[in-house]
Amino acid sequence: MPINRSSTADMKKHTDFEVIKYYRKLYERNYYYEDVYLVITFTALAIAALTSWYDYDKGFQNAKTVTTIGVSLFFIVYGLSMVWNMTYNKNLLFYGQSKDEQIWVRTSTKKYTPVYEMEITFLRGNNKKTIKEKIPFGNIFTESGSIAVKHFQSWLQSLRKDE
Repeated sequence: MPINRSSTADMKKHTDFEVIKYYRKLYERNYYYEDVYLVITFTALAIAALTSWYDYDKGFQNAKTVTTIGVSLFFIVYGLSMVWNMTYNKNLLFYGQSKDEQIWVRTSTKKYTPVYEMEITFLRGNNKKTIKEKIPFGNIFTESGSIAVKHFQSWLQSLRKDE
């Protein structure tokens, strides 16, 4: 399905999809980082909901202390979820594991720059290696706007050989 080659966001989205497809063949995807983020965020949501319910049930005047504590806890826990997301989930596209190796794939683009940036971290035992690469979207997509899958996958495979 052809895409708009003048849209960096569309090209990144489709390229990310191909990266995930490629690495799912090699690694079992692990959702640890997303799960932790969801647990923290839902905890904040539960605090907000329970505080709202208590305030509604008891009336504002009778629930001032609990409301103050609940709102404070909400902001602390939600702030923690933002810190987690900005620290561990930042640009994280794929986290996977095989028998003896873990992989983190982070991708990004800069506004108005048609270049796909990848950072791949491999962890095997205590040996950790990070590869940072850039590839112009013009090398990934054909003139008609379709992704050149075989060419892109061979580029991804060449990154593994550098490892």
